[in-house]
Amino acid sequence: MIYRDGRAGCNYIKRFAVTGSTRDKEYNVTRGTEGSRILYFSANPNGEAETVKVILKPKLRQKTLVFEKDFSEILIKGRTSLGNILTRAEIHKISLKQRGSSTLGGREVWFDRDVLRLNYDGRGEALGEFRSDDRILVVLQSGEFYTTGFDLSNHYEENILLIERYDARKTWTAVYFDADQGLCLPQALPVRGLREAAEPDGRQPSSPPLPTDRRDLSTHRGDLWRTRQLPRSLDHRGGGVRGREERQGPRQTSDDIHRRLG
Repeated sequence: MIYRDGRAGCNYIKRFAVTGSTRDKEYNVTRGTEGSRILYFSANPNGEAETVKVILKPKLRQKTLVFEKDFSEILIKGRTSLGNILTRAEIHKISLKQRGSSTLGGREVWFDRDVLRLNYDGRGEALGEFRSDDRILVVLQSGEFYTTGFDLSNHYEENILLIERYDARKTWTAVYFDADQGLCLPQALPVRGLREAAEPDGRQPSSPPLPTDRRDLSTHRGDLWRTRQLPRSLDHRGGGVRGREERQGPRQTSDDIHRRLG
C-alpha cells in the first residue's frame, strides 16, 4: 500500500498482514491524520511483491519526475505500522509495472472435483506446492491439453482425465485407437512448447491434440495402463504425431481389447 499522510504530508509505502478482524468494526490502515488518502493498494494472498511506476507532479527545480519502486524491498509488518517514506513530493499517478513473485515461499493447492475449482483449504486432490511462476497441466478425455495458473477463480471442464502441476521434463505415454488401421497404437510424447500467450478465459493455448480416442481411454484407461507395458525403445515425440504399431504379439483391434477387459 502507498498512502499520503494528511492533505500535504509525506507519501509512505508499506506492506502489512491482516491476520484477523472483528465484525462491524472499522480499521485505519494509515496514521489516521485528517485528509490522508490511499494512492495505491493491492491484496496478495501469498505475499507477492509487485513493482510500481510512480509519476510526480512537475515543480520548479525538481529533477526526478518518474521512478520505480519494488515492494519486495519493503518488510511485511503490522497493520498499524507507519511504513517507509516513498517521497516527499506530490504524486500525480501510480501504476503497476510488473507483477512480482511470492516472498513467502510456495503455496499448497488442491483441486475439488465436485465443484471443479481450486482451493487452498485442503479439499479434494493435492496438486502440490506452487510458486508464482508454476502452472497446472490439464489433460482432457478428448485428448486436448492446456495449462493454467493456480488462481482460485479458475473453472475447469468436467471431462478431466488428469490434472497436476506442470513439469516440462516429464514424458507421457498414451495408447490411442487409429480408425484408419483399426489398431490401438502406443506413443511416448513430451508435453512441451506451450505458448505463453493466454486466451481470454485465462487458459494457455494447447499444443496439437493428443491422438487418442475418447471411448478407449475414458472407459478402460486404468486397466490399459496397468496391464500393458510400453517398450523402452519407443521414440519421444510431440503431441499430434502418430505412434507406431506394436508387433510383439498378434494384432489387437479396439473391439478385441474391449472383449478382453470385459
